[in-house]
Amino acid sequence: MPRSAANLPVAVRELLIASMVNGESRRAIAQPEWVTDLDVGEHVRAILERPRDFPDLIQTLRSRQQVGLPS
Repeated sequence: MPRSAANLPVAVRELLIASMVNGESRRAIAQPEWVTDLDVGEHVRAILERPRDFPDLIQTLRSRQQVGLPS
């Protein structure tokens, strides 16, 4: 029998972005080492898809090379 979302455990994570972000408002001045807005989304997706790989309550995204990897 499928479980309802109401019965699923809740896991709370905080994502600290410790990098400048190359987003819509900063594209003109962005540096290559900055994480992009898409990188941030990809990292969040990795946390949601593989929560056991990200056990720390606070995750820190420092560089583009770290996207999708635990901090």
